[in-house]
Amino acid sequence: MAKSQGLAAWRRLNEKLSKGGIPGKELVDGAIILVSGTLLITPGVLTDIIGFLGLFPLTRNAIRSVTAKLFKTVVPLAGQMNFYSGSPSTATPEEASAEEDYATWSGSAKERPTYDSN
Repeated sequence: MAKSQGLAAWRRLNEKLSKGGIPGKELVDGAIILVSGTLLITPGVLTDIIGFLGLFPLTRNAIRSVTAKLFKTVVPLAGQMNFYSGSPSTATPEEASAEEDYATWSGSAKERPTYDSN
């Protein structure tokens, strides 16, 4: 069952890539199936139950939504992001130039800077 679900997720991922899309959902499904398969070969009743839940599409959707909510609440709590640009430097952050090598941003997720790819 894990093999067939994994192959189906792989096909969906390839289809999404061939259409030029970003396969976010497909990658998460693949990771859930991989973890579920690992749990199934681990001895224990509880691991088998959790492993089987990850193999069914309905429960996999629930696991995906719970995981997304968890990441949305945990990731913004970090509050600080470090951005490095240019070539790697041996200078410490205190010694590095703010405009060239090192920049620090602290704030909420809503204040995060966005960058244009142009």
